[in-house]
Amino acid sequence: MVAPALNLSIVCASSRESQRRKAIGLARKLNLPLLENSNDHYRLHLVYTDYRLELQYNPLLIDHKEHPVYVDFLQGEKIHHRIATSSTKSPLARAAGLRAGRRPSIADATAGLGMDSIVLAWLGCTVVLIERNPIIHALLQDGLERAANNQLLASVIAENIQLIHGESAEILALLKPPVQCILVDPMYPQKKKGPLNRKEMRLVRAIAGDDPDSSTLFRTALAFAGSRVVIKRPKGVPVICASPPPSHSVPMKSGRFDVYLTQPTTHHL
Repeated sequence: MVAPALNLSIVCASSRESQRRKAIGLARKLNLPLLENSNDHYRLHLVYTDYRLELQYNPLLIDHKEHPVYVDFLQGEKIHHRIATSSTKSPLARAAGLRAGRRPSIADATAGLGMDSIVLAWLGCTVVLIERNPIIHALLQDGLERAANNQLLASVIAENIQLIHGESAEILALLKPPVQCILVDPMYPQKKKGPLNRKEMRLVRAIAGDDPDSSTLFRTALAFAGSRVVIKRPKGVPVICASPPPSHSVPMKSGRFDVYLTQPTTHHL
């Protein structure tokens, strides 16, 4: 159920019957009003265009252009470059424990817009994506459905991807068999005097808010990960908890991955 405080409506901006049916179904599922056109009663719109589902600010209530948020793993007819150029040498893959002959099973406990998950699936891992926010989940589901129409991504999504809507702290305990690696990328609170998030993330934050329970999710992940927990942290942000300390960290351009090994291993990638 979406909280009324979100002040959000579903808008069908497509004449395609298939998109209209999706809009009707999502409005019923989320208990949100369905509009044919924008009006000034709702701050945010979840819009079905001819091609995809987009989260937008209501254009009638803003005096500048804002880019919508949507999930797209394609660039035209080609696979997104972040997927196509990924390798086991990337910080993400190294943090998750990929190496020659080893593709761990993974749960992305904060799936968000899904790019890290689909990169890992493209590299050969089976990935369970867990997203608790119903709006973000709907955007992610739409992106995966469209990507599944691509010949190269179809088998990756069918064989390596499972999307679940719900609370990760509950779902992780139910996964059978347990996954080897759990990835957590919590929303870090925005500092009042710090730099603003990029526009896409500001709109996501308006829907999802912060993650005040991230330390609880971290403890749950430690309890159920078969070999490691990976916490994604922005540049300059402290570790998620003072104890236990990370086993090691993998730097990346915009931050780092803190890796917590849950069983002895000789491989610190």
